[in-house]
Amino acid sequence: MYKKVGIVALFILLVNIAFSNYLGADASGVKGGKLTLILTTAPQTFNWFNAGIGDSSIIGHLLGRGGRLAEYNELEKRYYPGVAESWKGPRLTKDGGMEIIFYLRKGVRWSDGRPFNADDVVFTFNNVILNPKFPNRVQDQLKTSNGLLPEVKKIDDYTVRIFYKDIYRPAFDAVVRVYILPKHIWEPQMRTKKISEIWDVSAISKGELVGLGPFIPVEYVPEQYIRLVRNPYYWKVDKNGNQLPYLDEIIYKIVPNYEAGKLVFLSGGADVFAPRSGDVVTIKEKDDFIVYKQGPTQSIQYLAFNFNAKDPVKRDWFRNIHFRKAIAYTINKQAIINVVYQGFGVEQNSVVAFMSPFFNENVVEKYNYNIEKAKSELKLGGFRFGKDGILYDSKGNRVEFILITDSSDTFREQICTILINEWRKLGINAKLAVVDRNLVSKFLEQTGDWEAVVSGLMAFEEPQLSAHIWRSDGTKHFWNFSPKIAKWINEKDYVKFDFEEQIDKILEQNVLTLDDGIAKNYWFLFQRIVSENLPVIPLVSSIKFLAWHQKVKNIRPGELDSFNWCIDRIYIDEPKNKVKGGKSNEG
Repeated sequence: MYKKVGIVALFILLVNIAFSNYLGADASGVKGGKLTLILTTAPQTFNWFNAGIGDSSIIGHLLGRGGRLAEYNELEKRYYPGVAESWKGPRLTKDGGMEIIFYLRKGVRWSDGRPFNADDVVFTFNNVILNPKFPNRVQDQLKTSNGLLPEVKKIDDYTVRIFYKDIYRPAFDAVVRVYILPKHIWEPQMRTKKISEIWDVSAISKGELVGLGPFIPVEYVPEQYIRLVRNPYYWKVDKNGNQLPYLDEIIYKIVPNYEAGKLVFLSGGADVFAPRSGDVVTIKEKDDFIVYKQGPTQSIQYLAFNFNAKDPVKRDWFRNIHFRKAIAYTINKQAIINVVYQGFGVEQNSVVAFMSPFFNENVVEKYNYNIEKAKSELKLGGFRFGKDGILYDSKGNRVEFILITDSSDTFREQICTILINEWRKLGINAKLAVVDRNLVSKFLEQTGDWEAVVSGLMAFEEPQLSAHIWRSDGTKHFWNFSPKIAKWINEKDYVKFDFEEQIDKILEQNVLTLDDGIAKNYWFLFQRIVSENLPVIPLVSSIKFLAWHQKVKNIRPGELDSFNWCIDRIYIDEPKNKVKGGKSNEG
């Protein structure tokens, strides 16, 4: 059963709901100790709005866990109170709109000791996230089908009203995911800096980082480590009245890649690690380790082509649906699962997350591996095969392009190698460029200097929260950015496709219904349209594993945020009796 508040809240939360508990209220543990973790991408920023994958965990410790209006229990699949101790709504208003009233906790303080109140919440929304001069992904997630943003108003020091003029089904989900920012820190900086310039990596040495989360970054030695210490004013206490978090500090060791991280973990230099399937057996054979099988990753691993490639010849190829379908037929997903993931993988055919109640693989068009069908599609697309075995377009141009992927994921590099070898069977010459993860993001989102990419998309249980990716004018619609978003794209060269118009309408209309059955039909149609037009081509999802030393207690692996969602309850307890051989949840 789907339990997310964002879907059913309008039916069940029409009266005031008061809560006496929060995530961690029932915890017990031992105070003190240090947790050492692995980071394969060095931090580039502490600004939530600019954050990449390498920054998100650290920013989450600073602002996220304990710093949102409500928090999501990844095991129970429901929300608990955060810095809002209760709320009313979402509920319909007499004028046809919707509102949520949040009642904030009293006595909560920022990590520098300053009091937290409604001014911080209102500032975060009105001055930063909803700022018309600062388009951002969170703004996209909060936007209604008519392009309207919520009105956020302070009722008193501990009461905030969120009002929508339209019905917006995912309102609760979108609002409570927001990281609340310290007004007393950000407001002065906004007078002299752009929002995107606040809290760059130098902020840690300047002592500017202030949050409501359990840990505060205090030291960063590039290419070596980043250190976070306990927030002395963190508001949560456990069931015995002891202040959380239990840990004194967290150390992130910065390593160049997965293999380096694995060596650090196996040698005892780190306490928690996310092993790949091929390394699980080795870790289970070691003393003192626990291995947990989490299930398929929830991100969408994909192959995509740049519809706005700088080369107009290649641009035409990538916009050609027959070319994209031909490429889809060359992807041997089972071979990728067997060779790359040693059998620990699942085929992805939909761009909606497996965990979502809107996921439906039965409605999508599938492209089972078939080189002959790939050749037929290429011919339909106007391509021809030369006597030399090389593929040419209708104008005699040889088909060749550069495929990029990030250096931190050797699995993706292997996938790219398999893809390129298959494309050779069609006479396609593709060259692989493995680059830094942050450089991939720069190419896709800031410069447009790319042709093809294998990477991953963040996925949510509520797919509307990915609207900034799928909307034709979305801030992350990287394969076919609108010139309104990407200034490097010439408006004369830009093409908005019919299927993008269809997707825009789905994103507009699905949020206007309070009936999940109707909403599901919209998302089933969305999945079918994407599968028929392939703006991105889903690949394979690996099976996730998490490993940790037995001395690390209270770890509760979740689907979305691994173990970080419970970081404030984790503690260190050196085992008195060692267990020979690693434990596992696989028997």
